[in-house]
Amino acid sequence: MSEKPIPASPPCFACEMDEAYAGYLPKGELAAALERLLTLAAATTQGRWQEMLAPIVARLNDSPAKALPSSQSDLVPGTLEQEARALLPRIKDDGIHAALKRLIETPDAPP
Repeated sequence: MSEKPIPASPPCFACEMDEAYAGYLPKGELAAALERLLTLAAATTQGRWQEMLAPIVARLNDSPAKALPSSQSDLVPGTLEQEARALLPRIKDDGIHAALKRLIETPDAPP
């Protein structure tokens, strides 16, 4: 009777680790970050951003998304794009990542 071979190393369980451990935002934090972007979009009348973000936030929260009241201190020029760009590396969902990247890279249509 031969002995069963012993593997040199244990199997990898990386696919089972928490997304936050890999640096990605957990669902609740991602929803909160996107709600902030939605609020900034509403305050700066960025309709295209609102149209794209509202359904994503609603899906993450399992309820309709709404822009929260924003203070004037939040309304720094360029903040919306800067915050969105800073979120990109922390978004694991390919669909959300692609949608946000499109918003950043596609300039608003001229009036």
